[in-house]
Formats: sequence, structure tokens, C-alpha cells
Amino acid sequence: MRYTWLDEYLMTKSGVTKNTENWNWIRYMIGGKMFVAVCLDDNDIPYYITLKLEPLEGEFLRKQYQDIVAGFYMNND
Repeated sequence: MRYTWLDEYLMTKSGVTKNTENWNWIRYMIGGKMFVAVCLDDNDIPYYITLKLEPLEGEFLRKQYQDIVAGFYMNND
């Protein structure tokens, strides 16, 4: 995996689980709720990462970095 440091970091956090059951994503969850997804292409190579965060923080980051875009699947509770 391209982002092994991310996997190692997230898995050290209390209560974090991961699975790859849906959409060719590596999903990281706490209490059954996804908060990070590493999305893989058809060759299982990561092509983007999506994160759950506070709306104002996301808006701030999108204004600072053109590569950061809103993620539909993380806009739900």
C-alpha cells in the first residue's frame, strides 16, 4: 500500500477497525462509523483518501489547497 504510514498511524488509535468489504476501499471505522477511506483503483493502487471532519475545517482546507475536494460519502452521519 502506498500510504503504509497512514495505516500504521490509524491502527494505533483506540477502537479503530478496518475493512475492505465495499467499493474497493480500505475503510477505517470507530464504532461502526467510517472516518477515513483509502480508495483504490482497479489495480489496488490508492488514488485518493477521504476524511471525515468538521464542515468548517473542510471548507477552510478546500480554500487553501486546490487538490482538496468535498467527499459525498463523508457528508453523512
